[in-house]
Amino acid sequence: NSFEQMMYLQEKLIDREHTLLMQREQANLASQAKSEFLSRMSHELRTPLNAVLGLNELQMRDRRNPLTDFQYDRASKINDAGTHLLSLVNDVLDLSRIEAGSMKIELKPVDCQMDIRDALKLVETKAHERDITLAFEASLEPVWVMAEPRRLKQVIVNLLDNAIKYNRRGGMVTVMLSAGSEKDTWRISFIDTGYGISEEGIDELFTPFKRLDESKHRVDGVGIGLSFSKQLVELMHGKIGVDSRYGEGSCFWVELLAAEPEITSYEDVVAVQSPVEHPAARGDHQPESGSKKLLLVEDNMINQEVAMDMLQDMGLEVDVANNGEEALARLSEHHYAIILMDCEMPVMDGLTATRELRSIEQQENRRPTPVIALTAHAIHGAKEKCLASGMDDFLSKPFSYTVLKNLMIKWNALSDTAPSSEAEPMRVVGDAEEAGDSVNLDVTALERLRTRKSSLVEKVVNLYIEQTPQVLDDIAQAADLQNYEQLSNLAHTFKSSSLTVGATEVANSCRKIEASADAGDIDIAIIEQMREQFAQVRCELERYIGIA
Repeated sequence: NSFEQMMYLQEKLIDREHTLLMQREQANLASQAKSEFLSRMSHELRTPLNAVLGLNELQMRDRRNPLTDFQYDRASKINDAGTHLLSLVNDVLDLSRIEAGSMKIELKPVDCQMDIRDALKLVETKAHERDITLAFEASLEPVWVMAEPRRLKQVIVNLLDNAIKYNRRGGMVTVMLSAGSEKDTWRISFIDTGYGISEEGIDELFTPFKRLDESKHRVDGVGIGLSFSKQLVELMHGKIGVDSRYGEGSCFWVELLAAEPEITSYEDVVAVQSPVEHPAARGDHQPESGSKKLLLVEDNMINQEVAMDMLQDMGLEVDVANNGEEALARLSEHHYAIILMDCEMPVMDGLTATRELRSIEQQENRRPTPVIALTAHAIHGAKEKCLASGMDDFLSKPFSYTVLKNLMIKWNALSDTAPSSEAEPMRVVGDAEEAGDSVNLDVTALERLRTRKSSLVEKVVNLYIEQTPQVLDDIAQAADLQNYEQLSNLAHTFKSSSLTVGATEVANSCRKIEASADAGDIDIAIIEQMREQFAQVRCELERYIGIA
């Protein structure tokens, strides 16, 4: 009987294991289908968003038929709502990338306190709107953790944003640093004076698309911020959790492995490595004399209208093709300065058309025509796929007038008519004491270098002056390419080198660029302003070396 019972239980165990395997396989298939659905929906959602935001921006910029103040106010609200919807689409895509295992994380030592300060500046406006006080109890010693800088800042901003949204009006949010629960870890705590979370709610807190007390707290979002943050922290080999008392407030915390700071010389701080540039981006490629005609390859009629209106407003002549086959036919008859190529089209898609074009150009020994990808895809690998097909650049929908114009300037379809970045003549500094009064240069930073090594000041300043023009070009290029990660990294490194030589205003501009890039935005005006600031501080640095 015992043997018979054992055999029966073994059969039941095998049946259960088989059932579990089937359920796991079904769950994997469902997860894969969900990721593919989100990927597809990203394209389907971003395409109409391009039309909505693009046409709305054209309406706001229309000088021939300007909007009334009341209409402009409405259009501004449409722009805000559309931009918010775009950010929600991007959040969902980020979550799907993690679940699909396609998000790459590269860990390195990160100055935790600097990231916290930058994140606090990003949420200052939201806190001010709700009269919430922000406080940061910084550590007296440097705090370095193993993380990816951009993703760590994203987690910090998410947790700060939640602490503000779910707080009482007139409340307080405090950020604290302390030793973690395990050896060689640091804990970042986000303490709010909000309504707290019930025990039942804590169990569901990190579930995607789950929002607690939704009827009570009417706040923006779709409920993926905490789930996304949890998965990011775990990818960085850390832990995230919460301690809360219902009705009193909550303390969300993140623990990450401690790290040793990277050891660099002052020369390493200043000498930023430049990315490899495409020849046309440096101006080596020049279109034929007088050629300002572009070919727009786009099957969506509304997106055609948006792009054509923007390009014609820039003074460019535009031909339109509805698919890749039509584009190749037109290219056999005419030369175009630039081709703007949609990726997904009927008859022949943009990637196939580009490969065909490159093959024809090679056979006929013709100069390659710059091809810029137009795509609503924001998934990982989309840009690499476009470049691999032979395209030269990448423009993600929805795009703004400013971004498109900067891209046209970059590829020489337009001349750069922006105001000159040369600074006004600076006053002559008579002595070191007068130089110290400058608003552009913090001489105390240079004096700190002098206490270390007498010849270091001149060497570092000369390296900074020599390297900065290239760094500024790299930053502008990253902005043109909408490469937020590269832009953030460049601005972060340039900020450090600027602080080293006392260029405080330049460093502040870097901080703004880094923060906006981390938030998925680009402010071209700040980049141009930074060029002017460098021109001013360069005069004072050269004067300082002469009098030091």
